Amino acid sequence: LCEDLDTLAEALRLSPRQKEVLQRHKLEELTFGETAKVMGTRPWEVRRLLKQALHKAQRVRHEPPVSARALFWQEIRQKQAS
Repeated sequence: LCEDLDTLAEALRLSPRQKEVLQRHKLEELTFGETAKVMGTRPWEVRRLLKQALHKAQRVRHEPPVSARALFWQEIRQKQAS
């Protein structure tokens, strides 16, 4: 499950704090207050980070599919960089 979260966080480009909030609040089912206490922050900060993480997930979900041509050139650029 942690590997899935790591993959998800990387795909969504979540910050380490956003990833931690997602893990603690959604997976471990801690309250905002409990999550804030564990992270050493305030409940409003936990809500803000969670909202940002969920917004990133929603934005990615609504992006149009990438064309084969774009994927081809992306792969070429990656190969040239290595």
